[in-house]
Parts: sequence; structure tokens; C-alpha cells
Amino acid sequence: MSRDLNQYNGDHINHRLLFYTLCLANGATGIALILPAATLPLLIEHTHVSLNLAGWIFASFSIGTLLNAITLGILNTRINPKYLLLSSMVILGTSGLVVAWTHIFIVLLIAQFFSGIAFGLVYVSSNMLTTRVFLDTLSETLNKIQSAFSIGALLGPLFLSFALQILGDPIWAFCVVTVLACVTISYLIPVDVPATAAQSKTPQKPAASTHMFKEVVFWFAILQVFLYMGAEVGFGNWIVTVVSKETAVTLALAAPAATLFWFGSMSGNMLSAQLLQQDIVSERSLLYCCFLGGCLSSLLLVIFSANIWTSFAASLLMGLFLGPIFPSIMAITSRHFVEKLGFISSAMSFCGEIAAFVCPTVMGLVIAHFGASWGILIPALFCLLIAVPFSLAWWWQTRAKSSTSERAAPFPLDDLMRKQATIPQRAMSRSLEW
Repeated sequence: MSRDLNQYNGDHINHRLLFYTLCLANGATGIALILPAATLPLLIEHTHVSLNLAGWIFASFSIGTLLNAITLGILNTRINPKYLLLSSMVILGTSGLVVAWTHIFIVLLIAQFFSGIAFGLVYVSSNMLTTRVFLDTLSETLNKIQSAFSIGALLGPLFLSFALQILGDPIWAFCVVTVLACVTISYLIPVDVPATAAQSKTPQKPAASTHMFKEVVFWFAILQVFLYMGAEVGFGNWIVTVVSKETAVTLALAAPAATLFWFGSMSGNMLSAQLLQQDIVSERSLLYCCFLGGCLSSLLLVIFSANIWTSFAASLLMGLFLGPIFPSIMAITSRHFVEKLGFISSAMSFCGEIAAFVCPTVMGLVIAHFGASWGILIPALFCLLIAVPFSLAWWWQTRAKSSTSERAAPFPLDDLMRKQATIPQRAMSRSLEW
């Protein structure tokens, strides 16, 4: 009994340390992702290039993320996700300083390219580590980790403002990322990561990557991620411009719409994590609520686009409903492809980057030719359309249950049903916590 208690306490501390480490890593990534965009005028001034060429700063980042997704899809079974995360923190902490320091445009592009690689590594390794360690509470844990990313995205502009106003140099804001990366590395090194996910009852056979392309649920998951990323990135990139045009205010006055969007995303992640943790709602019900809420929030902005306060409220609500969608979809998909976490994470990352390329461009064309209100309808449509592949996947699961085991079904039981099946074990575990 004493040995079991000591083992539980050790695992409990290890899990907590890993959770806080993942939160730090994603928080640092959120800051690093925002800073280059916020310092774009300064980067142009430092490197002496035109605004047309400056677009390559973001293109090189996306190219790095795409190439990283392709590479990890091939090599994911050969590399421990712990070392992927360690590598990402080293790259992130270094490349950010280069971005702020260099006066050579080519060096800036190379640094952004490696930042894109680091971003992809954080995304894939975080999902793999979380699935391996927190399988029974995967959705709520991913939502909490995602909220850390949103907090970083909110704090990034504040750190930059402090660095410019008080210290007089933007490099100090990038130093925050470096410090957080170093802290993450020091926390991560002693963490013991299991070789495979701690599966509950039914053993699962590993599936070859080529066979995954034949599975219907794989394409349902890819389509859901594409639609979600199109809605989130498109809305996030264009919301300030849309509010400015429709309400006839300056960009400075419309800028809080983006801040409210990120704040809503963070709040949505934290709220959904608590709802799932307290067994108040299931993943399926939560997602349907978010699909509908995201669509209605975007429509609210379209209908009352001339009122700036309604636009701010709609931005907050859009973030609130969009926030929980991606972590919940990833949790459902990862539980099914538990033996191919690296491949499925890389495939979804690749699909998400494609959507981040395509959808904002399409929205820009629609806004230019038909008006800002028509452009903001695209995120509303995408939010509603996510329910189609999700519902089809759930129907596929129900049909498969009658003739196959739980592993053959596209989606395993959601968190609520999984928790109800493990109430006695969890009750004993909680009695040991301090």
C-alpha cells in the first residue's frame, strides 16, 4: 500500500509538472507569434525593405510550419515528443532574438522560417505529450493548455509596449520569450514521459500511415480543422479592418476588437475545461453549442456592423465560442489515432496552415469586391459547416458500434462517458491528493 501511494504521488507530481511545462511552452509560443506582427513597422525600418517585400516575413514563417508538418509526418515514430518540445524551445528562444536584432532581411526571413518550425514542433509535441499522459481528461487538459496560448497572445503586445516605452528597445519583449523558453526547458528535462498513451481497457493496434488515408474519420477530422482554422484565422486577421470600415473609426479605436477576440478565446477555453471537468456537459454537446454560437456571433456583427459596441461584443462572443472547438476536435481525434499521434498531429497542422493561407485571402477578395459585411459572413458559414463532418463522424461511430469494437469506431467515448466509467478509480485517486 505504501509503495502504491509513493508511486501515485510520484506520477501525480510528474503529471502536474508536465502540465505546467506545456502551459509555459504554449504561453511563450503565443507571445512569439504576436510580436513579429506587432513590430512589423520596426522590422521594415531595420531591414530597409518596402512594405511589399515585408509580406515575406509571414510567408517564411508559414513555409517553416508547413515543411515541419510534412517532415514530422514521416519521422514522428522515431523521435520522442519530449525532445521535440525541447528543440522547439531552443529554436524559439533563439530565433526571436535574431528577429529583433538583425538588420539583414535575408537573416530575418531565415529566423522567421525557424520560428515557423518551432511553432509546428510545439503544436505537435504538445498534443502528443498531452494525449500520452492525460488521455482520460484529454479535452479539458487541451483546453487549459490552449488558454495559455491565448494568454500569451494577449500579453505579447503589453510586453512590447513596456519595452518600447520604458526600455526603448523592442528586443526586451523578445527576451521574455527567451526567458520563458529557458524555464520551460529546465522544467521539462526531469519529466518522465511514457512511451505510449496510458490506454484504459481495450488494446489498440497501431495503424500504418497509408491505411489512415483509407479511414473516413481521418478525412472528417481534416475537414473540421480546415473549416475551424479558416474561421478563426480569417476572423482574427480581418476583424479590426471590418470594424474600422463599418463603424467609420480609426484603426486605433477598432483595435480592441482583436484584443477582445483573444480574451474571449482564452475565456472559452477555461470555461469549457471547467464544464468538462465537472461533468456538466459532454464534448458533443459543447461542440454543437460552439458551432451555433460562433455562427450567431458572426451574424450579430454583420447585422449590427455600424455599432462599434455591438461589434466589440460580437468579437468577444466569437472568441468565446471558437476557443473550445479546436482542442475538443483534437482530443476526439487523438484518442482514436492514439498509436499515430505524430502523424495525425502533423496532418492536421498541415491542413490548418493551408486554411490559414487560403481563407484570409478569400475573405480579402470578398471584402474588396462586395463589402466588409459580406466578408465576415465566411467565418459564420464555416462555423456552421463544421457541424456537418462532425455529425457524419458521429453517425459513422453509431453505425460501427453495432458490428465492431470501440477501436473500430471513428470516435471513442467522449470525456463524460469515459469519466462515468471510471468514477470509482478517480474517487480513490482524489482521496490521495493533497
